[in-house]
Amino acid sequence: MLILDFYVDEPACFGVPPYLSPYCRYAAGALVAGGIPQEKIQYLTVDQWRNQGKTLTDDHELILLVAGTTVPGKYLGGKIGTVTEVLEFLEKQKKADPACTIALGGP
Repeated sequence: MLILDFYVDEPACFGVPPYLSPYCRYAAGALVAGGIPQEKIQYLTVDQWRNQGKTLTDDHELILLVAGTTVPGKYLGGKIGTVTEVLEFLEKQKKADPACTIALGGP
């Protein structure tokens, strides 16, 4: 199971440490409450995904992609994932691992 954080631009939620979005925390908690062992849940940011060539290094049964909209301004940390990148991710992942279920969420 992978939680892929494309970041959420809400006050105190921009997904760079230590400000992990509550949506990602809720998703992890729901997976654990549903019986998934915590050690089976991975977390990856959009910046990490970009840095590894916009590919995933492992196959996943389920990917929860959490994203939000951007607002004008200068970001000091990571860069929020764009709609273009979400579509790129979905297309690449479908080809790389067609059996993987991907759920999109966010505000």
